[in-house]
Amino acid sequence: MKQWYHSNATINTRLGSEINKSKKSNTALSAQYGVSVKTIEKWKKRDLFEDKSSKPDRIKYALSDLEHLIAINLRAITWWSLDEIPVAINPNEPEKIRSAVYRTFLREGIYRVPEKEKEKRKSLKRMIPVTSILM
Repeated sequence: MKQWYHSNATINTRLGSEINKSKKSNTALSAQYGVSVKTIEKWKKRDLFEDKSSKPDRIKYALSDLEHLIAINLRAITWWSLDEIPVAINPNEPEKIRSAVYRTFLREGIYRVPEKEKEKRKSLKRMIPVTSILM
């Protein structure tokens, strides 16, 4: 399988294997390959030379399980806007969880309001006179 390296990678698996087997000092290898001594130490400690994933082991989302369920159910029942649901979940700091709520909606496939619900809102807005809202 072909190896793909990011644009800033200076050491690949072949060079890492050479570094690991080398008897030269870490400082000499650092100068030879143009990397830090810490990088040389890292490659000397390795047993396997495949690239390691930089993905976190566990992705931590900002919403707890309960908040996640509340957001999904509020959206499915009321079809409130994205700005209204974080306020309902956390009225003190809704701006901190807004993006987490949006990611939840994307994952669940409920990020767009159905046309049927849009029509209901339009008809409801027509039925409520503006003067009654202002009083």
